[in-house]
Amino acid sequence: FVHGMPKRLNEMPYFVHYFAEILNEMACFVNEISRFVDEMIKILNEMRYFVQSFGNFLDEMEQIVNETS
Repeated sequence: FVHGMPKRLNEMPYFVHYFAEILNEMACFVNEISRFVDEMIKILNEMRYFVQSFGNFLDEMEQIVNETS
């Protein structure tokens, strides 16, 4: 039992390093996802703005048609 201990303790730094790399990868992944979500929100806001503008345009066209008729 005692002879086996140093071997296990020697393996610990590798395991900790490996675990830290996994955590780092996960953090990068989460970062990428949040960046992607931010981009999606920007695109949705742009689309909403476009739809509002288009709606205003249609309202103006309707007013013009009503005035001419």
